[in-house]
Amino acid sequence: MEELRLTYQQVAMYAVAANVIISALFGAFPLIAGLRLGNRKYAFIGFVGAIALGLIGIFLSFPFAAVMHWLILRNAGIGIVTYDSSSSDAAGSPDSDLSPAEKS
Repeated sequence: MEELRLTYQQVAMYAVAANVIISALFGAFPLIAGLRLGNRKYAFIGFVGAIALGLIGIFLSFPFAAVMHWLILRNAGIGIVTYDSSSSDAAGSPDSDLSPAEKS
């Protein structure tokens, strides 16, 4: 088997290529979340920005992708549904469709 020899330029090229691939994986999280939640602007900014920062260094693309993912989730307004139990109107409660026999 032959000995493998790489120049410093080749090693740098492979390192940058690996950073871009890993950054694209990081950028896929805001891309997928943004497309699913209907926020295309932040989705593409997160994806392209993570790849661009991956050219500089992998340690910049991960925080950028995380912040963009957080912005997408924050602007989506998901996850929190509150019911006002102090009101006398039972139409807003989740059990309002149930009959009295089903509630117990």
